[in-house]
Amino acid sequence: MKKLFIILSLTLFTVGCGKEETIESTSATSPSKEKQVQVKTFLYENKEKGIRIGEVKDWKFSKEEDSNVVFQNEKLQAIITILPTKQDVKSIKRDLIVGAGDITIIEETDKTLSFHSNRKESIRTDVSISQVGEKMNIVTFVGKVDDDEVNRAKIIEFKKQIQFN
Repeated sequence: MKKLFIILSLTLFTVGCGKEETIESTSATSPSKEKQVQVKTFLYENKEKGIRIGEVKDWKFSKEEDSNVVFQNEKLQAIITILPTKQDVKSIKRDLIVGAGDITIIEETDKTLSFHSNRKESIRTDVSISQVGEKMNIVTFVGKVDDDEVNRAKIIEFKKQIQFN
């Protein structure tokens, strides 16, 4: 399904994003047991889509359109796509492979797919797919193959901050 791949890689338009803060109270360890207020900020939060991403060093919100939210860290992109559950994970991965064209699959598990393009300047794509309720959550990282070693740590840190509701 080319449409799914197009949706995943659609990053042409920019839409503003509201950054929200939440306040959490914790008990202080001081003898007076006064309350301390900690402010937790988020890189991105969208209650309607059920996404919350904590602050992550060097990552920035880039754009949002339709089902996609795009984040940037230098030349590495993270694309979070929320779709209604109309396909299972296996068929989503199959559509991604067909839509990607000339690729080499690096690794595939039940819920993940990693591949690189077979072009002069090869691009690596790592996809994780999970279902939460009636939604399919697809997290895609796209970066140059030459930068992969450096990008691994950035991807791990970003993934730790993603919360789906």
